[in-house]
Amino acid sequence: MFKVRAFNVHGWGPFSIPVTIRAATQPDIPAPPTLTINNILVQIRWNVPYENSASVNGYKVFIADGNGVFQYETKYCNGLIEPVKSQRLCEIPMAVLRDQFGLAFDTLIQAKIQARNEFGYGQISEANTDPTGARIQTRPVSVKNVRRGDATSETQIEIKWDKLLAFNEIRGPSIISYHL
Repeated sequence: MFKVRAFNVHGWGPFSIPVTIRAATQPDIPAPPTLTINNILVQIRWNVPYENSASVNGYKVFIADGNGVFQYETKYCNGLIEPVKSQRLCEIPMAVLRDQFGLAFDTLIQAKIQARNEFGYGQISEANTDPTGARIQTRPVSVKNVRRGDATSETQIEIKWDKLLAFNEIRGPSIISYHL
């Protein structure tokens, strides 16, 4: 708390009204988040920005939709509650990003972070732009070239098909199995 008064050749004037001034302000801009794929979930992680002398007490997480518009995400990434707030990470199902955010196969998933402290929200971070970052995955394409195998006889049927090998066929993690 501070008070100020002036002095001249006739003496001191009265003190000003007491004022509280803090050297703190909103948090700095966070660095862009890191996005990784964890099975069927996309994990968004970020670091605490410089707090400007007041502890960060919450975050907002924004995710780009299929039109590139960043949407404030609160169902899976509510940075105002635990454990998202203290761990600085959230996980959102890949299906939600495809179905509700409209992200197409192989689209780079982008997010931004905004931190707040007792003085309010700081500026929103830049989006992650690493081209090797998390991308939308989906179901594999239809199996091609299904045909009768050479071992087909009157007592058995052998079925053959071409394995899905290319990334644009698999459309995500490795094929686990084929079912007839």
